[in-house]
Amino acid sequence: RMAEATGGDLRRRPRVSVVCCTASPLTSHSELLDASTECAMLGIPVLVLPMPIAGGTAPLTVAGTATMNVTGGALTTAPGGVYRSVFVGSSGSGTLAISGGSFTVASSAPVYVGSGWNGSTANSHGVLTVSGSGVFDTGVTAGVFRLGHAGSGSSGGTVNLDGGVLATGRTLTKGSGAGATGALNFNGGVLRANASNGNWISGLTAANVRNGGAVIDTGVFDATIAQGLRHSPLLGDAAVDGGLTKRGSGRLRLMGSNGYTGATVVSSGTLVIGTSASLPATGVRVEAGSVLELASGVQATVAGLVVAGRVDVSDGLVTVQGGLSPESLVASILSGLGDGSWSGSSGIVSSVAAASGGTRTVGWMEDGVGGVSFGYAATGDTNLDRQVDIIDAANFLAGGRFDTGMPARWTDGDFTYDGLTDILDAAGFLSTGLYDAGLYTPPATVAAVPEPERGRCWLPRCAAWPSFAGGLTLGFPGSWW
Repeated sequence: RMAEATGGDLRRRPRVSVVCCTASPLTSHSELLDASTECAMLGIPVLVLPMPIAGGTAPLTVAGTATMNVTGGALTTAPGGVYRSVFVGSSGSGTLAISGGSFTVASSAPVYVGSGWNGSTANSHGVLTVSGSGVFDTGVTAGVFRLGHAGSGSSGGTVNLDGGVLATGRTLTKGSGAGATGALNFNGGVLRANASNGNWISGLTAANVRNGGAVIDTGVFDATIAQGLRHSPLLGDAAVDGGLTKRGSGRLRLMGSNGYTGATVVSSGTLVIGTSASLPATGVRVEAGSVLELASGVQATVAGLVVAGRVDVSDGLVTVQGGLSPESLVASILSGLGDGSWSGSSGIVSSVAAASGGTRTVGWMEDGVGGVSFGYAATGDTNLDRQVDIIDAANFLAGGRFDTGMPARWTDGDFTYDGLTDILDAAGFLSTGLYDAGLYTPPATVAAVPEPERGRCWLPRCAAWPSFAGGLTLGFPGSWW
């Protein structure tokens, strides 16, 4: 009314305007609505401010050369579509650093770190760093997590796990575009699965294992990492990195070619070695209650092995270069053998041997320079070359251990792990029906295994051994076959 008294008809010549601020997220009090309605009826312009919350009711974009630090509290984006996405470094350079508190993405829309969005020609570089007690959580919703997503320019995204927790069940990968790069740096922070994912990490430019190591917690879920985890080439990092530690009761399958130089520790759950290149030749420790499992056909070499939990060789082979004595190895095999069904809760087992109905077992041998090998085998295969032949017969005979009470090894014919070569071992050798029959259940590739340095024994090549007409003396004192 005051405006009308001083200026006349407000519809013809508005002299005032009104700004109405909502209470986020987009809530107006009744008094403001009434006032806005009255102003509109009088022809007075009304500007309603939506008061958006970045990352809640509007996109969160750390663009230009900005840095956003989260040091405490709990920030959660609102659920919704693409307009609830998180962009770190969009058509510019941006950093999101979380050293305390939590940042939770409650949307199924993508998370982009370094994104030249919608065909942008700008070079985009984004960095997400989690450290201290900070948590970055993409929630349990589906969606991708892209590092570097180029428009027509170049785009680079980097995630630094320097501490804290990065929790996601999404596929963590590099975005599209010829100019896109994406790197994940493991340095002591925890990568935690929110859901099962058969392609959890893949397609990145690099996944570097730094001094703090890669700590991967599957929780109760099953996840597969196809990305190779390499030793960090970053300036200042040590020659021996922090290695990999598997946590959580779920299963983690490694399918990439891994080159980290620190130890592999299975703290809980199951770590599956998917290829022969997936387990680096470093030390391995399998803690109580956890499982290290080889996928079919895998042959792995490690620097050392400590078995407090369970090692399942499947139909593969493990070579330990040092630190595992034959006595400790046999004790672990006996622990895994259990009641004869290869179902021990700890020790060395073979799930393939367990399913064979007793026709297969776990064999072992020394390499003569302090190392040992063990793996899926048939009774009588003294050198673990996947066949029972004249060389195995020679090893059985040349050791001179049969029925003598002298200590014996697998290569001497001790196939029952009792430290002796006796009639039970001979019976096991004969009962397999594998002599001179070629490879038994061959794996995809069979690595050459050096023959042990033993004495020589010449036997005639024949279709079956030792069924010779007229009998044959095999050198066992007082025994004829």
